[in-house]
Order: sequence, then structure tokens, then C-alpha cells
Amino acid sequence: MAAPAGWYPDPQGPGSVRYWDGTGWTQHVQPVPAAPQPQPAPVGAGGWVPQPPTTSPQPGTAYPQPDASYGQAGGWSFGGPHTGVPRPHTPDLAEQLGQVLGQVRQYAGTDEGRATGTAAVGGALVADGVIGIGRNRQGIGGALSGMVFGALFVLISMVVIRPIALEPGSTHPGEASIQGTVVDQHSHVGDDGRMCSPEAQFVVGGQVYSAGSNGSSSTCPAVGTHVKVIYNLANPADARIAPEKMLQMIFWVFAGAGGLVFVLSLWTFIVRAGEISVGGFLLFKGLRARRAARG
Repeated sequence: MAAPAGWYPDPQGPGSVRYWDGTGWTQHVQPVPAAPQPQPAPVGAGGWVPQPPTTSPQPGTAYPQPDASYGQAGGWSFGGPHTGVPRPHTPDLAEQLGQVLGQVRQYAGTDEGRATGTAAVGGALVADGVIGIGRNRQGIGGALSGMVFGALFVLISMVVIRPIALEPGSTHPGEASIQGTVVDQHSHVGDDGRMCSPEAQFVVGGQVYSAGSNGSSSTCPAVGTHVKVIYNLANPADARIAPEKMLQMIFWVFAGAGGLVFVLSLWTFIVRAGEISVGGFLLFKGLRARRAARG
């Protein structure tokens, strides 16, 4: 509820009163009348002091009522119907945000503001390059670790798995492959469970030869099944059973995963190194321009 029309303390300047027409401030301003100086109370006989009257005093100076056509002054509201005293309007969050954005735009238009923005962008790039800002992002240290991890996978594949899983199944110059038949599993039980080293027979030039496996495996082919046998052309007795396709697949999966991790980590390393270089340049440039702008 708005305060009734009347003269109130001027919110725009102390020492004066301004007329409120019931809906807004007008342009009518009057100086605050000087308060009358209090007179000392007379002392009667026997020390008696006269008492003031109990009735309310008459209103003081009457101010002329302004014309209601004057404009209103915004930015003020009233505390309630019983106070009659205007209080400053408190800006809401949107107004405060607008004021802050306005100050930011004003600051960004200065030389110091532009230099500060350049330095801030450079610092963000350096931070992203070093530690990786954001979810599931690696910095340059994480990329370097990924490169080492991927290279280690590839090295293990080539040094450990390849001689066991890939080379025995490859036909080299002076060798040939033929189909053989498993005649014995040569199974045994060890710490890793049941293992076997199958033996197969094959025929070359009408003569029967035997071939064994270079290692033991937990997957034992049944007797009578066909397997791939690789033998020496000059000496068919020098023969071996090729490893299963699954064992060869393990080599390719292990080596391929390591190579993929290495390539992706190398790309991340290059990107992060570029961010650090560009960010460091912008950071140094912005700080130097900021010092120059401050004089």
C-alpha cells in the first residue's frame, strides 16, 4: 500500500523535503524549516515549573500543494501504511547481474581489461595443457604416461607373445604346411589345471611323420581331429603343430591395443604441448601489456 500524499524527507538531498503525490515523487522541493529554539521554562515561586499543555500542538508551517501533473521519481517505495517513510529500492538479482556485466564490459573495453583477458586465456590454456581441465581429460603428464603404457604393451607383444603365438604358426622359406591328425594329447595336470601337448601324424611322399606342439595349452584338441602342421621341406621329420587361431588372435589384440593407446596418447601429448606453448605466449604477452597499461 502506497503512502498518502504529503511532504517527506527528500531522498535525493538532505536538508530538504520533497512532495509525494501518492504514487511517485514530484519535482516540488522545500527546505526543511528551522526548528524553534526551546525557551527556558519559567520558575515560579517555591520552585514550581509550569507544565506544557496536554493537547496536541497545531500543525506547523503549511506548504503549498503542488500540481498533480508533475512526473514521478522512480526507485523508491514505502514501508507500509503506518510508516509514511520512503525507503531505498533494493535491486533484485537480475539488476545486480546487469550492473556487474556492465562494469565488466566497461573494464573489458580498456587496455588493461584487454590485457587481463589475454593473460586469462593464456593461463587457462596452460592449465589445460598441464593438468587437463574437464571430465576425462588428460594433461601432458597423463598423455606421456599413456605413451609409455602403450609402448610397453607393444613390447610385451613382440618379445613375449609373438614367439609363442605367432611365429610357430607362420610358414617360413623352406617350409610347407599340411593337414595332420591328432593321435595323442599328452595331457597332464599342473598348477594351472589340465594341460596338454598334442601329437599329430601327417603323410609326405607316402611316409608317415609325427609332429608335436612347441608348448602346452589348456585347450586340448580331441584325438582324431585335424590340425595344421608345418614341416621342413628338406627334412619332413622337423615338423611342428601350428598354434590355435585363438592364441594368434591374442597377440594381435594385445599388440593392437598397445599401438592404439600409444597413438592416441601421442596425439594428446602433441595437442597439450601446443596448448602450453600458445598459452605461455599469451600469458606472458597479457601480463606485459597489463603492466604497461598500469604505467
